[in-house]
Amino acid sequence: MTKDLLANGVAGINPLMNMESHARREKKALGIPEREKIDQKLEKSELPLRQFTLTATVGTRVAPLETDENGRLSVDLLSLIDSNTAPAMLTLSAANTDGEQVRHEFPLTRQLSARLLQARQLMGKYEQIDGDKLELPKAIEDLNTLSRWGFEHHARRLEQRIRTQLDDERRLSFDRQLVQALAG
Repeated sequence: MTKDLLANGVAGINPLMNMESHARREKKALGIPEREKIDQKLEKSELPLRQFTLTATVGTRVAPLETDENGRLSVDLLSLIDSNTAPAMLTLSAANTDGEQVRHEFPLTRQLSARLLQARQLMGKYEQIDGDKLELPKAIEDLNTLSRWGFEHHARRLEQRIRTQLDDERRLSFDRQLVQALAG
């Protein structure tokens, strides 16, 4: 009894608040509840593309790449470039679910292109490593340069290749000089 009195009493104070809107009247007239309209909406979810194969192109080099479990794509630009020309564009292409080819181009800045070219040429000096003729201070300087430029993975790989080519005495000397260079 009290509930009805309060509800009717408040409704009686401002009857304009209780008027039905035009949209509500139309829904009642059509007999379509709001719940059905909500259920009919299309939902689109974008999930990461796991183990999705793409093709990366930098200059004339083409390499197949694959996304990881989380849909992330790692592109090793240094392994994609040619040692003669500075790259200007990274192109990723793939076939979408409809089978049509999708292509995205990513321009590379001049500074990044120059750095990639310099790093590639630096790595090229050590493709044929001769442990006896290798200048250890120069090799350590080049390893530090690669690390400083952000090519840490390549610097570590090159360091391992250099170590395998050195005899025991030179390897110890290389390790000492490397530790000194990293400390100082």
